[in-house]
Amino acid sequence: MVLWHGPAKAGQPTILFLHGNAGTIADRVDRLRFYQAQGLGAAFLSWRGYGGSTGHPTETGLLIDAATAYGFLRRQGIAAGQIVLVGESLGTGVAVRLAAEHPVGAVVLEAPFTAAVDVARQAYPWV
Repeated sequence: MVLWHGPAKAGQPTILFLHGNAGTIADRVDRLRFYQAQGLGAAFLSWRGYGGSTGHPTETGLLIDAATAYGFLRRQGIAAGQIVLVGESLGTGVAVRLAAEHPVGAVVLEAPFTAAVDVARQAYPWV
């Protein structure tokens, strides 16, 4: 699993960014730089099977990846209340599930979906 991490300035939260189905974290590097310029910590997770991470993406695998990234941040000494989950598209479902199972400071959902089939339909119109 690939995780890009830049620490927060003192007293600032850390964003755990869970990207969408299209693209990789490399496509979101400007966003990581923006967060860091604001003094926020940033942890950008590349799902298994995406951009440098090995394996194949599955629902269970994505949940494990997110929980592993969360655990990494906690082991770095980041308080649960200082972790902000930002889910994008596919990552919104994972963010909600992670927040239901682990304490976090906040959850931000960008372009959430109603069902996994809706996400698949965007990439594969014949679904």
